[in-house]
Amino acid sequence: MRVELVGRSSDRRVAWERLGDTDFMNRAVDAGKVSMELRPRDGGSALLTGTMAGPLGLPLQFTETRNGWVRYRWFKQHRIFQRAPIAQSRFELFLEDDGEGVVPRIVLDLEPAARLFSPLLAARASVYRTRWQAVLDGLPAPGAAARAVHERQLPEQMRAAVDRWRSKADTRVVDAVTELLSTERDHALRSIRAFAVADRFGLDRDETLTSMIRSVPAGLLELYWSVRCTRCKGEVASTTSLSDLADHADCPSCGITFGTDLGESVEVLFAPHPAIAPRVSERFCTMFPTGAPSLHATFPLGPGEAIEDVLEVARGTRYTLGSGNGAPDLDVVVEEGGADHVSWETGAVGRWAVAPGLIKIGARNASGADQRVVLADAASDQQSVPAARVATMPEFRRDLGVQVLSSNVRIGTRSVALLFTDLSGSTAMYEAVGDAAAYALVRDHFELLGAVIEEHGGSVVKTIGDAVMASFHSADAAVGAALAMREAFDGWVAREHPTLEVRLNLGVHVGPALAVHSDGVGLDWFGRHVNLSARAQGAAKDGALVMTEAVVSDPVVKGRLAKGGWSPEAFDAQLKGIGTTTLYRLARPD
Repeated sequence: MRVELVGRSSDRRVAWERLGDTDFMNRAVDAGKVSMELRPRDGGSALLTGTMAGPLGLPLQFTETRNGWVRYRWFKQHRIFQRAPIAQSRFELFLEDDGEGVVPRIVLDLEPAARLFSPLLAARASVYRTRWQAVLDGLPAPGAAARAVHERQLPEQMRAAVDRWRSKADTRVVDAVTELLSTERDHALRSIRAFAVADRFGLDRDETLTSMIRSVPAGLLELYWSVRCTRCKGEVASTTSLSDLADHADCPSCGITFGTDLGESVEVLFAPHPAIAPRVSERFCTMFPTGAPSLHATFPLGPGEAIEDVLEVARGTRYTLGSGNGAPDLDVVVEEGGADHVSWETGAVGRWAVAPGLIKIGARNASGADQRVVLADAASDQQSVPAARVATMPEFRRDLGVQVLSSNVRIGTRSVALLFTDLSGSTAMYEAVGDAAAYALVRDHFELLGAVIEEHGGSVVKTIGDAVMASFHSADAAVGAALAMREAFDGWVAREHPTLEVRLNLGVHVGPALAVHSDGVGLDWFGRHVNLSARAQGAAKDGALVMTEAVVSDPVVKGRLAKGGWSPEAFDAQLKGIGTTTLYRLARPD
């Protein structure tokens, strides 16, 4: 069963970026999300195995061994399925020169495992045909400006975070990032590169990086650290905590192990804060060309197999050509007077000079195992922001940087909503019922509050005496939990302990805090915003909920309170170690 589509003459770069993003293409047709694993094989390329969601949500297991591409020219993917309605699929993308641009052509072959599955595959093929043709029709003509793939309305919380950030950053950077958040593909928003933003919008690189770091305390973006393979430059690990990095990493695709170096193999990336735009982590494709910008060509070759193709190389660039697995690569240097071709076979090393422009590339697998031959950029990525650079910036060290105290402590920074509770009247309670009974009541109230916190997507950080500290992704979640906790607690006391004069006081604040994870203690939060959260709770009396300005100004919180008929009462409080601060009180209902 075949789907064959042809587009109109299009801009080569844009066509490759969109059609070569096969993760994006699969989302366009509602294909099932994929989980995958690369299994190293002795002497050969890693075996890619995966599972995808099929019809009726059934998991479909498959293997891939024939993935390859030449940048701006073609991409091919072959899947073999096990015990599924489909036996195998072949996807091929070609960008064929027409003088001014390229004519894109897509070919998809679906082979049913049995004839009875043909109607099912025919229905899916119809969806592919309609939706992929729409993508082809949306490509710009050669030389024309590319239209945005998405035009999304930013949620209210994201717009509020942008406003908070704008007062502390270069407005041109704010406008550029806002445009990305409004128009860019979901996959691209998972890894926003500061220097790429600067280059795309004609901005100063240093100012762009500084401004984007300042977006983290504003709650718009989250900074994370991406570990990149030293050979193929692909991401092999990531973390939001700098000290969570291991001292080495493995790339199963290249079959190598390398040391983690903040200046060489760790890149700083940004993504929307998960509280306002949950990070898109699902993959809808296993390997796609635009997800590996440092790879110019990849050729899957079986034992004794050879391939020859054509690609364009730029003057002054340097590449490596080889099959990995610890074997040295062939250095390919582009310079005037070089050859019009380069040839590689298993074991080839040394230096090969080629002329700029179109060259022929040939590769032959002389081994007895499957190989994946890769032509990759040898030079460092000029748009990469090394972790070493950010870790020494004053903006990072002042607002986000911390000193790692020991090897088993991992520290990160993000904007978080914190909720503190405390019992008023607990001293009288201990006098009235005795230590043992009071302890049992406190323990039971911990279980009650913990259930409400979990129901609202939060987590209990710790308990201190008869107090609870909890963290949430957003101010709205924390306020919703606080209101529900107070209601549940009052109802519980009225039913189980009607003679006790005990109330639940609550305080909520949102802001950047240090997330510290210790092997012995677990996750905890530190910093002046944590202190402000605790001080807000300390200002609560007789079952009140006290919030800070950062909380009540959140647009989603405003909507929640208005819908519930709540009107926060402003008051000034002298907070220890902080000074006079305006807080907002929601008194306990009568």
